[in-house]
Amino acid sequence: MLYKIRIYDLHEYPELMDNELWLVPKDIEWKVFHFVFDTAFINIVAFRSFALFGQDGEVTECTKVYLSDGQVLYATNKLETFEANYTNNYAKEEPPTG
Repeated sequence: MLYKIRIYDLHEYPELMDNELWLVPKDIEWKVFHFVFDTAFINIVAFRSFALFGQDGEVTECTKVYLSDGQVLYATNKLETFEANYTNNYAKEEPPTG
């Protein structure tokens, strides 16, 4: 099953430094993106409430999401909304076997 989460992230661009390709943030303002993953290969293993700070010191409440492949996402929903979506949509699916 494909699962989609709206997340906060930074725009990045590739830059060659010391003969290595690095992803460098284009700006320091958080932007909203969609993150889609296949639950047959990647699973949500944990989540908790979190706060992101903007350049101007403004606080944005969100949910920090940990995935089974080691990625960490910042979901745009606050914890209560994320948990309700997780319970009603994600957790009802059969867990992958194997």
